Amino acid sequence: MNSEERQRLKKLYEEIPEQQLMDMLSEDEADFEEGIYIILTEEAKRRGLDDKLSEIRKMKEEKEPERNQKEYKFIKVYTTPKLGEIAVIRSILDAQNIPYHIKGEHFATLYGQADGLSSMDIMVSEEYSEDAKELLKEFISPE
Repeated sequence: MNSEERQRLKKLYEEIPEQQLMDMLSEDEADFEEGIYIILTEEAKRRGLDDKLSEIRKMKEEKEPERNQKEYKFIKVYTTPKLGEIAVIRSILDAQNIPYHIKGEHFATLYGQADGLSSMDIMVSEEYSEDAKELLKEFISPE
């Protein structure tokens, strides 16, 4: 990330509500592009939210043993900038109990759908990837 992009993101994050900032920091750091989580943390510290940052870290540490019980390797099955599609896809995958997460979901609400930075990746557990692709074929390759 160049310094111009870093400054643009810092300015953007200065304007988001506190709750949205904390929600983003609650996400897994690995879901963010390199350097973005650090900028978010810096913004929280600038606002004097050190206590809330400590709570988030503690919560993540408590979840770690839970995570290690079953490790999933996630792979990307689809990318879209459309929040409506995400809602439908989420519903389809939930109905089939397919483990997934939406990478970039919080950035879509920040940047808006018109901006090219708002694409979201549907990441599905590798063992369910073929099932997910079949279920989502209307989105992946509509006829």
